[in-house]
Amino acid sequence: MAEIEGVMQGFPDVNAPIYEWACFYRFKLGLAVIPLKARSKRPALRAWRCYENRPPTEEELKRWFYGRDDLNIAIICGHVSGNLVVIDFDDMSVYPRFFDPEKVEKGTLVVETGSGKRHVYLRSDRPVRSFKIPELSIEVRSDGNYVVARPSIHPCGGRYRFISPPGTGIAIVKDLVSSIWRRAEELGAKRRLSPEELQALLFSLPLAEEASESLALASQAAADFLRAALGDIEDIPRPKGVKLAKKFSLGALSHPLKGKAAGVGASSPSEDDENASRPLEKRRRGWESGKDRAPV
Repeated sequence: MAEIEGVMQGFPDVNAPIYEWACFYRFKLGLAVIPLKARSKRPALRAWRCYENRPPTEEELKRWFYGRDDLNIAIICGHVSGNLVVIDFDDMSVYPRFFDPEKVEKGTLVVETGSGKRHVYLRSDRPVRSFKIPELSIEVRSDGNYVVARPSIHPCGGRYRFISPPGTGIAIVKDLVSSIWRRAEELGAKRRLSPEELQALLFSLPLAEEASESLALASQAAADFLRAALGDIEDIPRPKGVKLAKKFSLGALSHPLKGKAAGVGASSPSEDDENASRPLEKRRRGWESGKDRAPV
C-alpha cells in the first residue's frame, strides 16, 4: 500500500448532519454517494445505476440529504469512485488472518459495519470486476456494487463507524486483484478465473482443428442468439439459437482436444432441430394454427 489518498485532519463528527457526511465523501475522498432508506440497505432513489458513470452534483446531494438525517448513505464502488474496491469480510474470524488488523487499519480506511463485520477500503490502479471468494466468505466489491457507509444505522440497530485513526485516507494498491488472490490462496482458497482471463486462456490453448472450429461456432451461435433475443435481428429462429447455445456451450469444451467425444457436434436429430430448420415465417404460421409449439 504505497500511497494514501484523501488525508484529512479528521472525520466529521458522528452526530454531524448526513448532508455534511455526503459532502465529506464526495469532495474530500472523491467518492460517489447515494441515499438509502432509513435503517436500510435499499436505495432511496428510484434509479441509482446512472451514478455508476458519473458522481452526483452538489445540487443533487443537497436535494437528497439536506435536512434528511433519518436517511442512510451508501458509497458506490468502482471506477466512478476512483477505482474504489471494498473487501467485505462476512466472517470475522477471516479478517485477522487475511490482514494484520493493526497495520491495515493504520494504512487505509476500515469500517466496522452495523453488524460488527469489516469493510476494508482500497483503490486499484486499474478497473476491477467484483468477485467473491466463497471459501473465505469474502466479497470484493467494485463496479456494480455499493456499500453502506458511516454514519448509517444497520437494520439490526448498530451504527457503521470508522476504526481507522482520524485522517486516514484510502490506500492505492498496484495489481490489487493478484494481491488479493495471492493471500486468499495462502489461506486455502482456490482462484477462479475472470471471464477475460478465461477467454484469453481458451484462445491460447493449442486446440485441435475440429475443436477450434467448434469454439468459433460456439461464440458465433451465442452471439447470434443474444442478438435475436434482444430483437436486433429476426432471421435467427430462437429455438435454434437455444439449441446451438447448448450444443456449443463452453462446458462441452472443458477438454477441447476430445472434439466430439467431449460433446461437440454429438447431438442427435430431435423435434427441436427439425422445427428450428423450417423458415421463420412458416413456423409463425404453425404457431398461429396451433400445429407447432411456440418458443418458450
